[in-house]
Amino acid sequence: MRRSLFVRIQAAIESHDPYFVQRYNAAGVLGLSSLQKITAALRIIAYGVPADAIDDYIRIGESTAIESLKKFVTAIVQIFGEQYLRKPNTLLFNPINLPSDVSFWFCY
Repeated sequence: MRRSLFVRIQAAIESHDPYFVQRYNAAGVLGLSSLQKITAALRIIAYGVPADAIDDYIRIGESTAIESLKKFVTAIVQIFGEQYLRKPNTLLFNPINLPSDVSFWFCY
């Protein structure tokens, strides 16, 4: 994933859900950053990494990784769902708009 795309997603999620904003905990120590939480969620989705294996690389616990994944998916659907999760229109599936190598497979 390009860095610019990741930063765009990170900024959108941080502004949408306060869970992803880095805060101080009760002991006065900085908590996990949005970078850690989003990276953990993306690694689970993209590579199928178990949540307990995230701890070695990103330094995030299993329960936090699972919670981050749930909140990440919810935020993505709420933010980008209307734009990217819509029903296909006829323009998309019009054979004139398809590349020639794709339309070849419709013969079989």
